[in-house]
Amino acid sequence: MEKICDRCGFVIKKFFDVHVSKCDGRGPSRSRRHQGLGKGYGWNKGKKNKDIYGKKRAREISLKQSRSLTGLPTGRCKDDDREQLRRQKISATAKKNGLSGGCRKGSGRGRSGWYKGIWCDSSWELAWVLYNIDHNIKFKRNKLRFTYEYKGKQHQYIPDFMLNENTFIEIKGYITDEVKAKIACIPDKYTLVILQKTEMKSILQYVRKKYGERFIKLYTRKSGRVRFKAAALKAVGAKTSVGSNPTSSAIFLFKELI
Repeated sequence: MEKICDRCGFVIKKFFDVHVSKCDGRGPSRSRRHQGLGKGYGWNKGKKNKDIYGKKRAREISLKQSRSLTGLPTGRCKDDDREQLRRQKISATAKKNGLSGGCRKGSGRGRSGWYKGIWCDSSWELAWVLYNIDHNIKFKRNKLRFTYEYKGKQHQYIPDFMLNENTFIEIKGYITDEVKAKIACIPDKYTLVILQKTEMKSILQYVRKKYGERFIKLYTRKSGRVRFKAAALKAVGAKTSVGSNPTSSAIFLFKELI
């Protein structure tokens, strides 16, 4: 026989006495699970411990978690001199290691992936690669690195692409002080061409017209940062059409930025 619980107000169909003895005023646990934000969300989605357990119990949970982490090794030294020495050793080891520093695939903020064996760190780089392949312009991913100094520390800079033995291509959405330091480190025998929004506009228009707005679906192997699946891209992808070649845009050399 169905009864209504005076504490939570839910209709209890079975085991009413058992429910009343354990009711916390929030209703049956099964009912709470179905009061979430939709499929795949729990009833406690977006809630804090104090919202679920109350301030007193939430404080107890916080202290318990804090105590459980106390004393665990963090790698840091309590003594400042020893900590500084530890950091110096790590830095020296990293500099000796040829694999440290430089370009790490997927480390950028753009949507990265592979296209025909070429790694692209962003959708702009992919657009540039597509444009050059379509127009039979030879290029390759650059592997040369140059040392530059920024804020008193030395770093490694690897331009994005090489057009020939003496010309590098760098695709940048913005120019910062660190980027200027990178540009200044390029030896005089090389030419560094910076492509920003203005220079990339016609290239992006061409690629979007030919391959669609979702041209990043052309990645054959995506990095972990591209979290949407190819099937989802196919479902929302725009229809493509072949357009005419865009007019060539002006480019500016790195010396003009210094």
